Amino acid sequence: MAAFGEAAVTPSERLQVLAGLTDDDWDTPFADAIAELIDYHLIEPLGLKEGETEGTAFRLHPLTQVYAARTLNAHEKLQDAVPRLVATYRDPTTWMLRRAGEGLAAVMDDLRVTQAVLKTVNDELNQLTRLLALEESHLLAMPEEAQKGYVIQQVREPSRIMKVIMR
Repeated sequence: MAAFGEAAVTPSERLQVLAGLTDDDWDTPFADAIAELIDYHLIEPLGLKEGETEGTAFRLHPLTQVYAARTLNAHEKLQDAVPRLVATYRDPTTWMLRRAGEGLAAVMDDLRVTQAVLKTVNDELNQLTRLLALEESHLLAMPEEAQKGYVIQQVREPSRIMKVIMR
């Protein structure tokens, strides 16, 4: 979270993917750690709905962000986690689930924000972002009768992939 900068809002799904946590990992030790950080006012939960205590996104306290960015080499750790993000979003099933929850815009935001804060360009992340950006109009308004394979067809069609690779 510290690598994303001061006052940056980090959705819990992005944090989960970058940290390489499964749903079970997220629910047990990680949720406890997040709750403890919230209790000490080191992070702020955002996106709370009535009666919720966990939030759907987090923001680091500014001093915590500065400390973590310097002490924990946050940018290097983010650079190391990018392949996990790319692998996760290369699987259409994974980001289809995310799309159903927060929308395709959240997936695109994860990719674009991550690329923007990296100190060096990550070619795989850049290619995936460009591919999904090309297909964004098709994926934002999917036909109601679309089957599960629709997303895979839109993203993995060879001619579309070649257009991205050739650029």
